[in-house]
Amino acid sequence: MIEFMGQEKHKRERVIDEVEKALLEKIGKKIKQRILEGKIEPISFETGIARSAIRKIVSGESDLRIVTLYRLVKNLGYRNLAEFFEDIGK
Repeated sequence: MIEFMGQEKHKRERVIDEVEKALLEKIGKKIKQRILEGKIEPISFETGIARSAIRKIVSGESDLRIVTLYRLVKNLGYRNLAEFFEDIGK
């Protein structure tokens, strides 16, 4: 529970099912493979995505936004999200 302007509010937690978790892990694994060719620091700097956020993404712990994923995959050399998802499917 968090307090906002003197009122207590319940923080809703995002519930991720097994299929979504598997997809996030697959995305994270592919990004991790590509990052291992380089380092997180320059990717973080170039994309504006915090290193801690990138670490959560590669571990499959982050339910990332589409724009964040787009920035990452472009930086990792993919032309677009479709190409990235095709690569995941291989």
